Amino acid sequence: MKLHVRILFLVAVITLSIGIITITVTSRIIEQGFDTIDTVWSEALAASLSEGIAHDTINRNATHVNQVLETIVSRNSELDYAYVVDFENKILAHTFKDGFPAKIFKSIGSEAASVQTRIFVIDGADINDLSFPIIEGMSARLHLGLNEELEELLIRTTAQQLVLIVLLLGLVGIFIAFPLSRQLTRPLEKLGSLMVVLKCAG
Repeated sequence: MKLHVRILFLVAVITLSIGIITITVTSRIIEQGFDTIDTVWSEALAASLSEGIAHDTINRNATHVNQVLETIVSRNSELDYAYVVDFENKILAHTFKDGFPAKIFKSIGSEAASVQTRIFVIDGADINDLSFPIIEGMSARLHLGLNEELEELLIRTTAQQLVLIVLLLGLVGIFIAFPLSRQLTRPLEKLGSLMVVLKCAG
């Protein structure tokens, strides 16, 4: 393999390596950023909701609790569902249109005392189920289901755009490196040829 071809190959490998590292790190940073935003937003929403439904949860006023949950879910596209588990670990209210999912129902009653996060797959979509105590230190809990689909789409779109940028930069780098490598290696190739001639002549 000629020297200028080796240089071009090295440029391509370095560009590809930098691109892969950049895409991986950037995607991870974006994902962590979304997770932080989700947590902060959902905690603030849960705190506000808990104040509004605590009294109705204690009195088992399921109708009003359900109305509040329906309103919140309808006004926030990030929320896929919301439900409340009462002090006896029974479902008091929920926003599921087609009945309560069995896979979520099985997990009720196993939550820790603090905020808890679980991932459920519902209708093919990853749902981040965030669970909060309605009254600190008591068993009644508010659950908010955040749909991860939009965030995953944004991360994939960003990664695809980065791939295109890296490929473009790689092509530009190779385009620039090709004539430069020829200019840099031509004297060395001539010197090598001359040494071969001198060796044969000697």
